[in-house]
Amino acid sequence: MAAITKGIADRVKKYLDKALSINSNNIIANLSKGIWHAEIINQAGKTIANTVYGAKVSHAINYFIAVENHNNFKQIGVLYELAYGYSLLGEALYLEKAKVLINSLLKKDAFSEMDKIYKKKAILLLELLP
Repeated sequence: MAAITKGIADRVKKYLDKALSINSNNIIANLSKGIWHAEIINQAGKTIANTVYGAKVSHAINYFIAVENHNNFKQIGVLYELAYGYSLLGEALYLEKAKVLINSLLKKDAFSEMDKIYKKKAILLLELLP
């Protein structure tokens, strides 16, 4: 919430929009923009998020779908961040989607220390989901 009130959310949106204008297929930019929408909605609520920032569930989902259609979608880090993004939306359908993504990433072999960290974070996130 502090980031929202300090205007950081607007700056992040500007940079993400610039990244997507350069390469609309960039998996990290799409993932980040989807999470941006989800974070704003999670922190400010749907009405204020939409009215003040233009953040919408449908926009978050569109960016998440773009990520899921990407070739590198099955990487552990991407799966975790996508699950986290869906979990922020708080709706039963998206919470279930987050669980499916987490269970998928937990079945994968970790090839780096970062993968191991993401797997630990995934277990913690899974425990928090209803």
